[in-house]
Amino acid sequence: MESKSGFSVAIAIIGALIILAGIAIAYQAYSSYSVELVKEDLEANLSYVLQTLAVVGLKGVFLGIMIWAGSILLRYGLENWKAECPVTRGSEER
Repeated sequence: MESKSGFSVAIAIIGALIILAGIAIAYQAYSSYSVELVKEDLEANLSYVLQTLAVVGLKGVFLGIMIWAGSILLRYGLENWKAECPVTRGSEER
């Protein structure tokens, strides 16, 4: 039973680390973003902005999936750990 409890805690920790890594990557991308419109042609500037938005959108989707998967791991790790813990005396009286 101890190995199952350790497995549940490991899943919860991995889920939390994935969520924290996603937050760190998102903040790093946010803090390093800058727009450089140096071209004089409006069409070239619009093309550059649309390309940048496409890249940012794909990164956002990837980070969303990453954080979603981390939250699923965290949830099931904590649920399994809670189910494996013995009932304490204080909760029996309620």
